[in-house]
Amino acid sequence: MIAVAALSSVATLMIEHRGAGGLATPTPVEFGISAPDAKAVFVTGSFNNWNITDYLMTKQPDGRWTATLPLAPGRYQYKFVVDGEWTTDPANPIKVPVPAPATGYNSVIEVRPPTPPAKQ
Repeated sequence: MIAVAALSSVATLMIEHRGAGGLATPTPVEFGISAPDAKAVFVTGSFNNWNITDYLMTKQPDGRWTATLPLAPGRYQYKFVVDGEWTTDPANPIKVPVPAPATGYNSVIEVRPPTPPAKQ
């Protein structure tokens, strides 16, 4: 499993994976945000057509909210919805502007396609 906010090099925020036989398979990616006083937190993005109710996150004892999603190779924009307020991932500096007419930014994660095995 990959934890988005816990990667050692957040600036690269790319994930590589390989399934059986080198086929691309979804990789479990853990999203997390600290919001100890929140009542409900969701993660949403281009991976689920921005549906804000698909992925309710689970509150941990330390006040962090987490959700693990299977993501296939690709580049995804995402945000958290904390008690109805849209917010970018404070632990991820990779952001892109939201398309007009909206304003603000979306956080970005990229899952790389598998690399072929080295020939011997």
